[in-house]
Amino acid sequence: LFVLISLSSVLISQNQDLSQVKPKTMTLNIRGGADIGGDITFRYLLTDLDDDPEMGYTIGADLVIIKSKYFDLGAGYEMQLKRGFDEIDGKMGFNSFHFLIETETLFARFSPKNNFHGDNIFTSGAKLEGDWTLCTGIRFRINDSIMELSSSTYWGNIDFGDGDEMSVEYRTYNVSFGYAFDFPL
Repeated sequence: LFVLISLSSVLISQNQDLSQVKPKTMTLNIRGGADIGGDITFRYLLTDLDDDPEMGYTIGADLVIIKSKYFDLGAGYEMQLKRGFDEIDGKMGFNSFHFLIETETLFARFSPKNNFHGDNIFTSGAKLEGDWTLCTGIRFRINDSIMELSSSTYWGNIDFGDGDEMSVEYRTYNVSFGYAFDFPL
């Protein structure tokens, strides 16, 4: 009781309006968009093979839990629908659980291990192994609507067996639209 009375007197003495105190919230961003442009590089021994991917689609969600004056932290999941290439047969994509750091407009997503996946034509019996993912971009929020422009790089390996591997680096640009939902903590 003494603590409540003391706290009330401090608030009244500072002439603060309690209705202006904002509650702490977490934010859920849900988005979907198109991967446009970019390229993919396959590295095998000392040879690089480059190709251009067709346009693909990505959906994702981020949950921002820790908010501070300078940046916010969260985690999320992103899933790419399989996309084809100009010259290589088959389709592939990357999915990832990621960590998120953001400011009011800038963000970065990082995943130490992604899920590299492809259809039977792309894999041809080889095993796909995911590796790192890094995405950086800018987000605009107007009320509950969001728009993101980002650049992402995904790394992975194609394991043919007996220690015979090919590394993969996929770079793409994404334009996404979605919604942001704020929830009280």
